[in-house]
Amino acid sequence: MIKKLMQIGLTKNEATVYIELLQLGVTTVGGLEKNMSLYRQSLYNILNDLEAKGLIEITKRNNKKHFRALDANLLLEEHKKKEKKIQHLIPDLYALSGS
Repeated sequence: MIKKLMQIGLTKNEATVYIELLQLGVTTVGGLEKNMSLYRQSLYNILNDLEAKGLIEITKRNNKKHFRALDANLLLEEHKKKEKKIQHLIPDLYALSGS
């Protein structure tokens, strides 16, 4: 599963954390840290990247951040966004190459 997620643009660590969040539901960094061999700061960086990609939600409860993987269909939506960006870029690339 991790390799498949990497093929669509996630790093190995992002894929690992995303899968862990799907399995755990809502959890804190401490909850993730217990199940993973990643440092706390690395986890925060990965979680922020996953949030920027729209794949997880971060909420605050009792002054603690809680993390939850969003619907797996969002992976498809993220891929569609990237595809659209590339389609808009192609004419500019052709213009640069004189084609």
